Amino acid sequence: MKNVVYIVLSLVLLTGCTGEQEVKEEQKVKKEKVVAYLQDRNGLMYELNTEVRFTGVYVEKYDNGQKKTENHYKDGKLDGLSTEWRENGQKEREWNYKDGDYYGSTSWWENGQKATELPYMDGKKEGRWTWWYRNGQKSSEGNYKGGTPGGIFTNWYRNGQKESEGNYKDDSGKKEGLWIFWDEGGRKKVEGNFKGGELDGLITYWDEDGNVTKIEIYKDGKKVQ
Repeated sequence: MKNVVYIVLSLVLLTGCTGEQEVKEEQKVKKEKVVAYLQDRNGLMYELNTEVRFTGVYVEKYDNGQKKTENHYKDGKLDGLSTEWRENGQKEREWNYKDGDYYGSTSWWENGQKATELPYMDGKKEGRWTWWYRNGQKSSEGNYKGGTPGGIFTNWYRNGQKESEGNYKDDSGKKEGLWIFWDEGGRKKVEGNFKGGELDGLITYWDEDGNVTKIEIYKDGKKVQ
């Protein structure tokens, strides 16, 4: 009997805590000021006719009442998620900010498929950047560090076949090593080597039947043969 009482009491306390937490979250949302007009003063947003830097949510709507834009601000600067919707209510783009600094964005095509995912850090491209076609197939993908491309970058055709692939040197952001280009049928078109961002070594060309049509030799970006 004591065990039963203990369990019931525990459930009551747990439910009470959960309910209290939900109420606090609701109160927090309700307390966040929402406005439809702001004043831009040298890049900082102020409430109308005041000297108070705005903290809260700016909301803009279409004529049909559908939400168009929602930006979160803290002390006059963008802080948190900013979102834009199309007039039909479909999400178009999201941006992330922290204390006014841009931390990347995600966008979607009209059909709801993701279009881009472009992270930033401290105002510079950072991490894996990805683009998609409307059909959901990846278009391009590669990594950035401190605003500089580094590692393997790949491009695809709409049908999913690779279009090109090659490497960027991490410290310089320049093309380095072997780069390959294909046609939409997956047949190799061109293959060449880069050094320090310049063509260097053999460049080979193929026709649609897979026959080598031309070979060139480069040195430091200049054709020598």
